[in-house]
Amino acid sequence: MTIRRYSFRFGFQFHLLADNANFKSRSVATFVRNVEKQLHAPITVIWDECRIHWAWPVKKLLEEDPSIEVEALPPYAPELNPVDYVWSYVKYGRLANYCPFDLAELRKTVTAELSLVAKQPKLLRSLFSGTGLTLD
Repeated sequence: MTIRRYSFRFGFQFHLLADNANFKSRSVATFVRNVEKQLHAPITVIWDECRIHWAWPVKKLLEEDPSIEVEALPPYAPELNPVDYVWSYVKYGRLANYCPFDLAELRKTVTAELSLVAKQPKLLRSLFSGTGLTLD
């Protein structure tokens, strides 16, 4: 989830890697760079204490680009992570009892659902408010 500084506009950008691939620090840094380019503005990224978020490629990106601000969540606090609320909304709300034929169908459906979420800033604001965090 991204929040534009000053205007507090909510956004949601995502990228699914190839099947059975995991994000690593380089792919995280690339993703953050792509989000910043897509938004054409300073951004604030809110994320958890996952090690790949703080590894060298990400640290280097943040040192080189002051327009990217990061707000870290406390460790082991999924109730404070707005992205966990997005996943819950999609998984338990939109796709409850969904049974895809295969992995390709699942990826297509998840991508479509996340794309719908990304087009709903009011929903994103609502999911963010579920965390109890403020934008002060």
